[in-house]
Amino acid sequence: MIENCVLFVGHEFPEYQKRVLQILNSYEFVDNTIQGNEYIAKIREEVKGKEGGLAMKFAAFVLEEGKNVGKE
Repeated sequence: MIENCVLFVGHEFPEYQKRVLQILNSYEFVDNTIQGNEYIAKIREEVKGKEGGLAMKFAAFVLEEGKNVGKE
């Protein structure tokens, strides 16, 4: 039984996360898996510096979620 719960709500994504979502959305998904790996170069090209590493981690998280619960 859960006695306590904390819920965090954000009103919007940081800009680099928005860009990652836009990039990933432009690729085809089959059976909840992204097709190809060109998205990696695209993210690295468009998100630079410290945010570049964060963007790649965010993309990996989003793709793993996509496999488990679907693209949408």
